[in-house]
Amino acid sequence: TVSFTAYGDSFENNNGFNNFDFGGLVIVAGENTSIPNGVNNNTVNVELRNCRFSNNQIHDIAVFGARSMPLSAGLPGTNNRARLRLFGTLVPVLETADSIPETPGGMNSAIVIRSPITSNFDYDGDSRADLSVFRPSDRTWYIQPSNSGSFYGVQFGLATDKLAPADYDGDGKTDIAVYRSGIWYLQRSQLGFLGFAFGSGEDVPQPADFDGDGRAEIAVWRPSNGTWYVFNLATNQFISFQFGAGTDKPVVGDYDGDGLADYAVFRPSNRTWYIQRSTAGYKEIQFGNSSDKLVPADYDGDGKTDVAVFRPSEGNWYVQRSASGSLQVVSWGLASDSPVPADYDGDGKADIAVYRDGIWYIRQSTSGINSTYFGSSGDVPTNQVQ
Repeated sequence: TVSFTAYGDSFENNNGFNNFDFGGLVIVAGENTSIPNGVNNNTVNVELRNCRFSNNQIHDIAVFGARSMPLSAGLPGTNNRARLRLFGTLVPVLETADSIPETPGGMNSAIVIRSPITSNFDYDGDSRADLSVFRPSDRTWYIQPSNSGSFYGVQFGLATDKLAPADYDGDGKTDIAVYRSGIWYLQRSQLGFLGFAFGSGEDVPQPADFDGDGRAEIAVWRPSNGTWYVFNLATNQFISFQFGAGTDKPVVGDYDGDGLADYAVFRPSNRTWYIQRSTAGYKEIQFGNSSDKLVPADYDGDGKTDVAVFRPSEGNWYVQRSASGSLQVVSWGLASDSPVPADYDGDGKADIAVYRDGIWYIRQSTSGINSTYFGSSGDVPTNQVQ
């Protein structure tokens, strides 16, 4: 058995090992792929976990995220070799050409790969959210990478800008970005700077990956007409979609776990979430109070965004877990705290967390409770709930 750990959710199903498509995501030879040696029973069987193929077929065996998946080959004989090619965006992440460690009658190896699909607010691409703040007084982003002991600062934007960080170039790293009255300014980690006019002054920036290509689209929600406007920088395609009303709050997320962001709004007047899921269809759920802070994220690691709120008056988090359907209530934070949920420990689950005047209080789902000093009073965490 060859076991590899895949960070991401999209795999390409191919016969043989040639002509791979590049969709900005990890690609691996899929189920029942021939091993090029001509022996009997020569198949590679990959147990895919809720992975989306290029034809959008869902193999709902388990879940997204950092998961070990066995890959086995029935190889009779003593010297039969297999080849496995794994790709990121346009370049090989790993290629084993007749060099996978073998044992007679099979293979045994550990291959670790990372796809460009990583955690939100992950500026270094290690699948863990990084501590990061924007300081309006000096217009600087301060970022503490989780894979490094040192922080860095990038002066970018104005004090009045709306923060819009996301992975716009599909390299697995969150890019620094701001939205300023109809103009987007992006500092992409791989493709460099881009200024782009899209939207109007009243619009709410909602960058997300609506087409599943591994890159966030420029997107806004316009309260005056309840319309979403989305522009794909890679294909130059424009989409508008009316969904919501003027007093609603946008809560974009992947609520059906198909790898595509869904249009969604919360209506304070009736405490209802309205969600247009890209695969599973329309859904509405009454959850929370009008004064709650909206904190949707994937708290149970099933690849689906969970409906969730933080109630400042109580200091409680209420999470409707999509995997089990159960309600989770966690007391964590004060009324004045800024909720900053993200996957800080890289286990594929969003962690409950708050930011308080330069201190991060994180309730990690796997690594336990953590409090860290980073930032100062007046700073704005880049993943603060808007």
